[in-house]
Amino acid sequence: MQAADPVALRHGDVNAANILVHESTGGFLALIDWAGAGWLDPVWDFAGVQLDAVPFPLAGHRTVALLPGDGTVEARIFWVQAQTRLHTALHSDQVGNHAVPLARGIRQLRRFADEGLDAGPKS
Repeated sequence: MQAADPVALRHGDVNAANILVHESTGGFLALIDWAGAGWLDPVWDFAGVQLDAVPFPLAGHRTVALLPGDGTVEARIFWVQAQTRLHTALHSDQVGNHAVPLARGIRQLRRFADEGLDAGPKS
């Protein structure tokens, strides 16, 4: 029997507009707008993060605490990103100009798989 994905309180809308940083130092201050918060695998908070940027918030998170099921985080982020990109491509007529072309999304996923999945958890 396969273990279920970890469940934790997640923000639900992590993006640059919801991250407050110090004006002078650029240091993290707060994560705002918790209206979309809920209980789910915390890797879903990486769904809106550009794939080439994923290693940075992931490394920052790991300096504070490992994510639940940290040994499979990169693979789960990859799966979340793949699902999100496929959903966007299938429904691109509904989201207009914000849709990432499927071919570009596939290239980004391949690059992340080659670079990010090999990295694994940092201790």
